[in-house]
Amino acid sequence: MFQGLARSELSALGISGLPLVTIEHPLGGERREGDLARLARATTDWLSEQVCQLVDGLASSSGDAFATLAAERMLDRDERKPGDTERGELARPSTS
Repeated sequence: MFQGLARSELSALGISGLPLVTIEHPLGGERREGDLARLARATTDWLSEQVCQLVDGLASSSGDAFATLAAERMLDRDERKPGDTERGELARPSTS
């Protein structure tokens, strides 16, 4: 139901070729908090990898326009441990 609506919106905006991330609706099956957390982690990990591939592709196709951004992103991705929230410290207020 929502996937069809999303595709219609993409088409109306003229970006129908854009990839669409689809996940199961939480109320349609995944009800426990642990299941929702697992689904959120899996989805954000997949989306993060897709963004990395996009940035890497832009960096290689347009010269130096994205080279610095891509290099910084590669360092972030390579230093991250599986299951860690990337840049989580930025979301929390400083205690100092």
